[in-house]
Amino acid sequence: MKAQGYEKKRKKLKANLEKAGELNDSLKAEFLDLLGDIVFSMLNKNDNFFGSFMVQVDRSLDQGLPTGAGIRMNLTGIEFVFNPLMMTGLPLKEAKAEIKHQIYHLINGHISRKKDLRGVYENRILNFASDIAIDQYIENLPPWEPTLQSVSEAVGKRLPEGLSMEAYAEMIKKALESPEKDSLQDEKEEKENPGFSENEPPESENQDGESEESVEDEDKATKHDQSSCHQVWETSEEAIIEAQDELIRGIVKKSLRGEIPDGLEQAISRIRQSPELPWQKILRNLVGTIPAPYRKTVTRKNRRQPDRLDLRGSLPRYETELVVAVDTSGSMGSVDLRKSVNEIFEILKHTRHKITIIECDAKLQRVYEIERPSDMRPVFKGMGGTKFSPVFKYIREHDLRKALLVYFTDGDGEEVLEEKPVNKNTLWILTGKKEISLKNVPGRVSRLVRTD
Repeated sequence: MKAQGYEKKRKKLKANLEKAGELNDSLKAEFLDLLGDIVFSMLNKNDNFFGSFMVQVDRSLDQGLPTGAGIRMNLTGIEFVFNPLMMTGLPLKEAKAEIKHQIYHLINGHISRKKDLRGVYENRILNFASDIAIDQYIENLPPWEPTLQSVSEAVGKRLPEGLSMEAYAEMIKKALESPEKDSLQDEKEEKENPGFSENEPPESENQDGESEESVEDEDKATKHDQSSCHQVWETSEEAIIEAQDELIRGIVKKSLRGEIPDGLEQAISRIRQSPELPWQKILRNLVGTIPAPYRKTVTRKNRRQPDRLDLRGSLPRYETELVVAVDTSGSMGSVDLRKSVNEIFEILKHTRHKITIIECDAKLQRVYEIERPSDMRPVFKGMGGTKFSPVFKYIREHDLRKALLVYFTDGDGEEVLEEKPVNKNTLWILTGKKEISLKNVPGRVSRLVRTD
């Protein structure tokens, strides 16, 4: 559909929606038809990835959505939710940009990443941070979407390009806590009311003698709520959030026909990369050699009283504590770290217990437990020199003698361990082409197949 025909169709539908006040079956059908036109218009060379993506997902409508569009993940898959009144207030280019905006959020894993940062940052800060992390790659954004420039002016600090959601959240938080922000109050108020002054109306009111679009802009601005614009994410199923990469992988694979859109290269590369090692077999072989307390069973007689059929026998149970160390030194590139995270997620699928994560370069940087992918910290700490010994010292000091240690590293470290290993098993996973630097390697060594 040509843009001129779309404009006529969407304005007519918007007027009908405003007149009706609520969605009926006829208006729902009309909007879904209009949405189909938007998606069809994206099935071209430049936007084909986004159009192909939208063909594969569910769509629903919600008049109460505090923004134009949102996403949720449930047992049936990925669902895009739309506010018909707000979407019909957008010209075609902006409507397509709003859909791209949601796809960027989804592929970058912002639903789970925002969940991990609850309690650390205010909800409004997280919403701004997740939006500006992606909006700098999208053209023709709707007027309600924050940009790097608008948020920089609002907080009184120039925010650099190309940072992660987490980095922007920290910078925004510090900027808002700074005493200097009071001197920039006028600038913030001006940004919150662009083009307005006491005696001057909005500029768009006088363009070509028309006021219809200015009314639409005002309508859109009052309906978008930045503090709750991502509230629909909270309705996603927990189990689906944890498996989101698997859910998205197939859709991304079918959608790619050429170059990856700007700003999605790293996220798509992570999603497309499948685990390289057979962790189910590895854990069964290694973990299964370490005994834990016996479990009761009715398939065996009680050894002490074999004639008592009412007494249960016992079977050995092989379980262990699992420790995963990640080399976060400067020699570990982003590809190596991404491979490590991918394998850790696969390990999680095959263990019923919490995993202790240790980040270490020349010294311990961070230790925490995870039991699901969303528990994983998004940014590693370190980037200094390399030593393996601090990990083994931690294991000894915390009496993890029965632990299985899986150590992800590029192999570049000391030649002799300063700390004698006390744990039962160690599996070294080399992420690159180098050999491990240790002269006497405790445990087994394996290598990730791909070294690109």
